Amino acid sequence: MWSLVYSHASLSSPNDNVINLIHLGGTVSHGNDLVFEDGNATNAFDDSVDTVWCFKKVSDYPWIVWTFKKGRREISNMYQVYVDDDNFERNPKHWRIYGSNDIMSWDLLDERDNVIWKDRFDGKRFVMSNTVEYNSYKFEFIERVGNYASWDDYQITEWTIYYDPPLPPPVLPTPQPPTTLPPTTLP
Repeated sequence: MWSLVYSHASLSSPNDNVINLIHLGGTVSHGNDLVFEDGNATNAFDDSVDTVWCFKKVSDYPWIVWTFKKGRREISNMYQVYVDDDNFERNPKHWRIYGSNDIMSWDLLDERDNVIWKDRFDGKRFVMSNTVEYNSYKFEFIERVGNYASWDDYQITEWTIYYDPPLPPPVLPTPQPPTTLPPTTLP
């Protein structure tokens, strides 16, 4: 296992409400994998589908972790995964997402199985019901699309965690008291 501190300069987000939590800065770590020379794990957090976290599985189950700087805790209730344009068989089919505040015990937040990727550089966004602030989030790679015994290579190009704040309640107009008119006098 190794880790590297990573900061991101851009503050762009998919829309006005969603916050890209990777842009807050943090540390990348990974395990149960043998990374290829240009398949560094930090590539999964660099905002580019042109780079890849590509590795050979050395044990069940390969994982990657994002840990916020200085003990910061954030709620992630959405994430996005992008796949590469080559070796489609290496793409994830089954994975789990966890949250932790001590990197020792992990709470399962989401699990996806039988995910189908339609295109190269395909990206999919997933919503989680998480409402807890965590210091670390883990992507655990369970199974890939292809199941070839002759090689055990896996890859993703991006894993981005987001916070999608709830929309504020609508502002309703304040009811006005009825207007009363003076009684009319009939002749």
